[in-house]
Amino acid sequence: MKILCSVTLVATLLLFSSAYADSKFAYFYEIAGISAKQNELRKAVRYYKKAFERAKTKKQKIKALGGLVSANERLGHKKSARLSLKTLLKIDPKNKWALRKLRKKKTHIKSSNKFSYYYANAGIAVKEIDYYKAIEFYTKALEVARTKKEKAKALGGLVISYKHNRQYLRARAAHRALLKIDPKNK
Repeated sequence: MKILCSVTLVATLLLFSSAYADSKFAYFYEIAGISAKQNELRKAVRYYKKAFERAKTKKQKIKALGGLVSANERLGHKKSARLSLKTLLKIDPKNKWALRKLRKKKTHIKSSNKFSYYYANAGIAVKEIDYYKAIEFYTKALEVARTKKEKAKALGGLVISYKHNRQYLRARAAHRALLKIDPKNK
């Protein structure tokens, strides 16, 4: 009888502790949202971090990190926002909102060097599994490439993107061009 009561008590405590942990996440996330709406952004960041720490599911972590990115951007803390964005992408690599945010950030950061801008955006398009867009960016990167190394990188990306789009003739042509520039390229 005592064993049955102990087991029931433990089961009840486990049930309430998980519900309590979920309610802690909900509490901190709600407070963070209210703080953000009232432009108390430092407080919002603090509560989004607490919500993230208490998040149990992938969905909860993504919600907390999304709020953290937005609050940090509004505060002007670019490094913190970028770090949160990268953490979000580690949890969910195909998160469209985060990938768009990252593309916008790279657009602003890389606009001084055209090759880097096009090459970085092609890489983001590949992560989004949008190979048509990747081909477009790799082609533009190839057009503005100045060194053999840059041309080889752009051609390598074109080869892979063409293969994914089942454009094998173009992939073979890009591969030949790549080997003319860099014969030792693996």
